[in-house]
Amino acid sequence: MLNPPHFPAYRIRGDNVAALNSNVVAELERLQKGLKPRADLWQITFDALGNAEREAWDNFQNNAQADGVYLDEVGEAAFGSITVADMPAPYLLNYFRGPLNQGLTLLYELFWKTERHKPAYVPRWIREMNIASFQTVQSFMSGGLRQVALEAGRAAQYVANLKTGLSFHDAEHAILVMLNSPAFFPPKPAQAKTLAMSLEWNFWQHYVVKAAEFVEMNPHATLRYDKTFKRLQEIGWGAVIDFSGDSSDVIGRLKTWAVQQLRTPLNIDLRFPPMIIGFINAGVRLWPHWKELLDTPRVTWSDAGI
Repeated sequence: MLNPPHFPAYRIRGDNVAALNSNVVAELERLQKGLKPRADLWQITFDALGNAEREAWDNFQNNAQADGVYLDEVGEAAFGSITVADMPAPYLLNYFRGPLNQGLTLLYELFWKTERHKPAYVPRWIREMNIASFQTVQSFMSGGLRQVALEAGRAAQYVANLKTGLSFHDAEHAILVMLNSPAFFPPKPAQAKTLAMSLEWNFWQHYVVKAAEFVEMNPHATLRYDKTFKRLQEIGWGAVIDFSGDSSDVIGRLKTWAVQQLRTPLNIDLRFPPMIIGFINAGVRLWPHWKELLDTPRVTWSDAGI
C-alpha cells in the first residue's frame, strides 16, 4: 500500500473543473484506445514465442539422454542466456510492466494529493513475477496488457466524476511515462515464428556443456548418447562436429564448440524503435534503479502512433 504523498495539493474548484478534467479524460481514453489493439498484436507475438519454445523443448526433451544432467536446469540456464531486443529475457516482463505500473502509480498519487484523502480509485497494477520461460510470459501476459487498457478506462471514468480539478501537466506526465513501455510498439508477428530451431539449438548448447562436465567427473561411467547424437545431426550439427569415435570424445568436441557459441547469446530482435531501445539499454545499465529514466519520458504520442 502506498503512503499518501507529502506535497502541496493542486486544487481547482468551480466552473473550470469539468473543462480542465475533460482534457485528462480525453488523454486517458486516447491511451486506452491505443493500447487495446496493440495488446492483441503483442498476444500474437507472445503466443508465437511460447509455442516456438514449446516445440523446441519437446524436441529437446524427447531426445536428450539425461544421464547426470537435469533437464530443467538446462532449460532455466538456456532461457537465462537469451536476450530479447538486447535485454535479458528473464527481465522481459519488468520492461513491460515497469512504465505501465509507474504511470498508474503517478496517477494514483495525483488523485490522492488533489482530493486530500485516499481516492476511491485504486489501480490494479501488473504484479511482479519471476519468469523462466517464454511460455510463462505467454500465459502471464495473455491478459496483462488488456488489463492496463481497462485501467485507463477506469481512471478516465473516475476523473470524469471528480469535483476537483487535476493538474493536466501532472496527469499527462503520468500517461507519457506509460508510453515508454514496449507494449505500445508491437513487432510484426512473423518475426517470432521461425524461432523454434534457434531455441532448440540453445537448449542443446547448454545441455552438451553439462553432459561433458558429467563425463569428465565420471570417466568410467557407461553412458549412451546415440539418440542425442542422432537428433543433433538431424538439426545440422553434423556440418560442424565430427560425430565419429567414442561417445566421450564426441561429447568433448561438442562442449568445446558449444562454449564458443554461447559467448554470443541468442538475441531475439523485435525491432523496437530507437527511443525504446535506448530506454531498454539504459535500464540494463541502471538496474535496479531504472525508474530514474522515467523522470523524463522519452516517448511522445506521435512516436507511439496514437
